[in-house]
Amino acid sequence: MNKFIFVLSFVAIAQCALPDSAYSLGWGGISDTCSGITVGRTDDKEVVARLGGGLFVGKEGAFGGRYYIAPDGAMTLHLVTGTDAVVWELTLTRGIALPSGCKPVKAILPINLLEAGIRLGDSPQRVTALLGKPSKDKSVKGNRTLEFYNYRNAPADEAGNSATFSFINGRLVKVRLYCGD
Repeated sequence: MNKFIFVLSFVAIAQCALPDSAYSLGWGGISDTCSGITVGRTDDKEVVARLGGGLFVGKEGAFGGRYYIAPDGAMTLHLVTGTDAVVWELTLTRGIALPSGCKPVKAILPINLLEAGIRLGDSPQRVTALLGKPSKDKSVKGNRTLEFYNYRNAPADEAGNSATFSFINGRLVKVRLYCGD
């Protein structure tokens, strides 16, 4: 059964236009906010108020996940909510990345990303130049993953924070921010 994503448009949300057509995460250190959604702080009601309903998938996390696609199909924003209905995972993936059987009709909104910093399409060298040495650096068959743990220098009771950068053929294709236990 196909599910459809509906078109939404918000004046307050503007697409980040970069000279090289890449999209940017405003990390200078690691920020945990994208399109006004802050990992570990924004709840699902705020997500819907800010971005609309998107494509809702109830079998993700404790309270479901939502998918949003950039108008040009260049990236997908995926949010998963935890037991307190707060976003505990934010993932940006290059291209359209939806669960099996889900089909977008049209893009739903421009994804507003913060200025400057790390961009989808960047090299691992650029990411490490900006963020320093990762907690883990794994390579398998030409694909590389950099992981940074407790990136917000949170107290021990909040030490579940992580940022994961996935590269294919030397280019950043996915960013995952996680704030949970």
